[in-house]
Amino acid sequence: MLLSLEILKEVLEYLQDDLISLISCLLVNKQWSQVAVEIIWKDPWRFQYRCGNKNAKLEILSMLISFLPKESRDILKERDIIIPQVDSPPMYDYVGLCQFLEFSNVHEMVKIISTSFKCDSTNSLNSSNSRSSTLICDSEAYTIYLIKQEIYKLFINGCPKLKYLSFHDVDAPLPFFEGAENCFLNLYELHCDTKLLPGTLYRMAQICQNLERLIVEECCYDNDGLATLIEVQKKLRYLKIITKGNDDPGNSRYNRYLRIAGAISTHAQTLINFSIGGNFIKAIPPVTIATFENLQILKITFQGKHEDILKYATFPQLRVLECDRVTSPLDILIGFIGRTGGFIEKISFDVNAVSELSLIPLYNQTIARCCPKIHYLTTWFNYDDVTEFKQVLLACSELQHLTVGSYENEDEHYDANLDEFILTLEEIEKELSSESLNLSRFEFRFIWQARFTLLENYLQKRKEKCQKPLSLYFSSSFISSLREDNDIFSKLEQFKNEGLIKDLEIG
Repeated sequence: MLLSLEILKEVLEYLQDDLISLISCLLVNKQWSQVAVEIIWKDPWRFQYRCGNKNAKLEILSMLISFLPKESRDILKERDIIIPQVDSPPMYDYVGLCQFLEFSNVHEMVKIISTSFKCDSTNSLNSSNSRSSTLICDSEAYTIYLIKQEIYKLFINGCPKLKYLSFHDVDAPLPFFEGAENCFLNLYELHCDTKLLPGTLYRMAQICQNLERLIVEECCYDNDGLATLIEVQKKLRYLKIITKGNDDPGNSRYNRYLRIAGAISTHAQTLINFSIGGNFIKAIPPVTIATFENLQILKITFQGKHEDILKYATFPQLRVLECDRVTSPLDILIGFIGRTGGFIEKISFDVNAVSELSLIPLYNQTIARCCPKIHYLTTWFNYDDVTEFKQVLLACSELQHLTVGSYENEDEHYDANLDEFILTLEEIEKELSSESLNLSRFEFRFIWQARFTLLENYLQKRKEKCQKPLSLYFSSSFISSLREDNDIFSKLEQFKNEGLIKDLEIG
């Protein structure tokens, strides 16, 4: 029975990350081959390191280069760049199938063309078939610029379904290229930065108004063009800004991104995913972030304190809070979690040294009271405060991933004990009686005392109950504290080989 084209596409989409299976589909028939090729080439870059072919990226880029039209080849020929015609045309329009255009891949193509197809100008001039005149300008930079221009023209004129664009090239005003209106009209995701000229971004704002994801990877200063691009979006749901700047009061240009912040605030009702980081925490005022009342995902990656962002904000719909490479007073984090609406599924942060160890029990109590749906949690363990820790596991029945550290700060530390941790788990499971914990992964951070006997017994019991094996992660500090135990690695590997644990990672 033949499948309709729509059903076939839907079926093969499930294989979009399985290159081997997609390649096998090429051999079924013409219809299957067409659909498989479309899926592979909409984003061929995702396979460049996964297909077992060290030359995969070069082959992808070379194939795309072969599509350069005669007009482009003639322009480059005048710069001693000779790109030979292929013997037979490809079976498919691979350029037209591409939906992802990555800045770095364009530069790789430029490098290939400038090195692999550059002819010897001395021999060229001495041959009877050489060009009739010498170069008007012998600038290598100009040659590189022309190569880059022709590559961008190839994609802009040939990709009517472009969904993803990484655009950081100041020298290439892409939205002014012929065909840009059609190419960029339905962009889904754009990566850019504030180094692009405002005029270039104004033009992009005219063309591209249906972005759902916008990533500003180097937000160095206020840029009215970027602000305008943000303002005109009709479907924006995800915004990521990586800030760069400083706090020099004498340089007002870098003090605040007020124009950009104002543009962001126009999407306060519709943004559901916001990520901010970098090294300039004051770039976007916390009061702006606090207006995102329907926010579901908040990720903060500032290199420093970020308490102002969490101190007064209330996000009743929040489901995910991720704080990487940051520190925040624990009382502010506790207050923030307490103001959420009970929908949080993930709280993740680096288990940095906590200055207020006495607040950890209150943190665990807050999680138990306010986060009944949590799946992924970062916390700490000490047997002296085991009551509050147990409250978390008893109240949060959907918890699957637990990152747990020992108590530690600059002045003092208290080693956690793995045996006490395992005993606590067993006590909780007894209290749950017929039910069992849904935990599937543990991550242990900082320094712990461990003998692994109780852990082995606990894992054996899980196996006997036909429970899924756990995944375990041990930080380097955890392992270094056990160096006197020469058998530690062999024990862990033995657990894995016996099927007691699913995955083992040591950081």
